[in-house]
Amino acid sequence: MNKRSGQLLVVLAIAVSAIFIVVATLRDLSALENMLLQVFSLGVGLIGSYILGQESAREAGREMMKPHARSAFRRLLSLTQSLSRIGGVRSFFFPKVKEKTPNFHKARSTY
Repeated sequence: MNKRSGQLLVVLAIAVSAIFIVVATLRDLSALENMLLQVFSLGVGLIGSYILGQESAREAGREMMKPHARSAFRRLLSLTQSLSRIGGVRSFFFPKVKEKTPNFHKARSTY
């Protein structure tokens, strides 16, 4: 569901409540009619409010993450550039050095 459907459900709940008030002023309603109209308007209003709350929380989360994502991306770019500079300096000073990787699969257990 989206924000629009939540707004429509809230408007529907308000409309049902308004109709309930108009009908109640024109004639006496039975207990069952009172309960039915109140439960319907309450249920539709709660569902609409829940949908609107969910969508507004998502929007707030997106807006809150934007500055953090920008700074994290800048930090990542800076780290990547500094690693490439370190690699260039290392290859300039030590051109023939090869990295040795440990052979963990050849290690023998001491059990």
